[in-house]
Amino acid sequence: MKIRKPKSTLYIVSVRCILSYAWIIEECIFFPVKHTLGEVWVQKTSEMNTDKQYFCRTHLGHLLNPGDLVLGFDLANCNLNDEYVNKMNSDRVPDVVLIKKNYDRTKRQRRRNWKLKELARDRENMDTDDERQYQDFLEDLEEDEAIRKNVNIYRDATIPVESDTDEEGAPRISLAEMLEDLHISQDATGEEGESMMTQ
Repeated sequence: MKIRKPKSTLYIVSVRCILSYAWIIEECIFFPVKHTLGEVWVQKTSEMNTDKQYFCRTHLGHLLNPGDLVLGFDLANCNLNDEYVNKMNSDRVPDVVLIKKNYDRTKRQRRRNWKLKELARDRENMDTDDERQYQDFLEDLEEDEAIRKNVNIYRDATIPVESDTDEEGAPRISLAEMLEDLHISQDATGEEGESMMTQ
């Protein structure tokens, strides 16, 4: 597999073109039919009761196992009104383009052995959309080292360190990147702080 970094002027033809493809992302399940590394058969989760499957080549071959969820563009069933796409030979256009592996959110939240310091908030009146956005932010921190380099991440002592039952290949934050949780029980500027200063 060859990897090349295209120039942005060549890769992004127009913003309109990119925005018109944004709605095509579908969740698919990876089936156990592997031909070679990077060649997979997938099926939409919305079409699980049918036998319709899509073949594609992917850069995610080293991450995928049978039954995994992936996100991708469904090019076989979309309506693209673009002059460049219309000129392409339909035999050379893939049915699906896989974008990323979709990890199980509940497993990731349970095994997350780190936390962020945050202001006290009312969790009872919290909107589910706000909580989902917060969980998405935590997942982005796990997946992208560049995002988390300026964020203080603390080890959560209530959750045990990684075990062998954790999901293989799931992005995770290493123990070396976590800070020990800091607890200051006395105020250094107040009366209780004076006794702390004399010790």
